[in-house]
Amino acid sequence: MGKRFSFKEINVMFIFFYMFVIIVLECEVNMKKIFIVLICVLLLCGCGNKEEEKEVAKVTKITCNDVRNIENAVIIDVRTKEEYDTDHIENSINISSTVIKFNIKAHVEDLETPIIVYCQSGRRSAESADILVNLGYKNVYDMGSITTCYGEE
Repeated sequence: MGKRFSFKEINVMFIFFYMFVIIVLECEVNMKKIFIVLICVLLLCGCGNKEEEKEVAKVTKITCNDVRNIENAVIIDVRTKEEYDTDHIENSINISSTVIKFNIKAHVEDLETPIIVYCQSGRRSAESADILVNLGYKNVYDMGSITTCYGEE
């Protein structure tokens, strides 16, 4: 898909195009003026906002049954240590939602690694998933509440 121009860029291009047409129509066509205007237009068209072009990863909602279909995923319980010690999903690691922003790199360095987060009710997992995406992780899955897993085979 081609680049989308911002409103400001379109206005600047229009102004330079208008100036170019006036110069040509004045019959005092000076190649130096035309060259300068064209260079300015090309330079300004190339100035884009890199943040707009950045592909933004999104959080994918999944169920407990979907977890087995995601290969090499790191499963993170974002509840407190006390909650984790009471009950947790096998092979999951505990990184509390209050510190995930600071501790995730120690457990998952590769931004392409699939990460599955869950908690007690789903609120903390949703917040943690958003934090992970903002940190640049590309494959983030929110399983929501651990209680939804009870009864699933």
